[in-house]
Amino acid sequence: MTPDDAVGDEGPREGPEGPGHETPPEGEREESELRMELERLREELVALKQERMRLAGAVERLLRHLIGVSETVERVAGLYELSEDANARALSEGLRMVSSAIERALREEGVEVIGFVGSRFDPALHEAVGFVESEEHEEGTVVSVVEKGFAYAGKVLRPAKVLVAKRPQPEGAGEAGRVT
Repeated sequence: MTPDDAVGDEGPREGPEGPGHETPPEGEREESELRMELERLREELVALKQERMRLAGAVERLLRHLIGVSETVERVAGLYELSEDANARALSEGLRMVSSAIERALREEGVEVIGFVGSRFDPALHEAVGFVESEEHEEGTVVSVVEKGFAYAGKVLRPAKVLVAKRPQPEGAGEAGRVT
């Protein structure tokens, strides 16, 4: 048996580099190509995840800005509403319509208002800006919302600023109903 007999009927496999450089068998070449494709897909997946995170952050920032714009428009409308001038009151009504349209668009996109009177204080959803002594409310209950909070896709965009009930001080220790 000669060395040529061991190679088979096809003769020696020569690679593109010429004689003496063997081409890997077909199965090895396919495996190598599949490994390269898998690595390319992994890199693409990492890039897509990074882009998704960047876009999610941009969406959250945009929603926070729109919430702020809506609240500013509402505050300005409230100022014009106090005027005795009919034009100023008409402007106030128009501004409230703009604010309502922004709020409606936010709701339609999944933004939710969080923090309601009567709910249990939750530091993940609320920011306590004060406490109110109350016999009517259970301790730790939200008794007033100073500023609405908002959430989007299960994430708090802005916590609600609230006043929270606490037990009244014993007689002579302080004034009942006092905000602290």
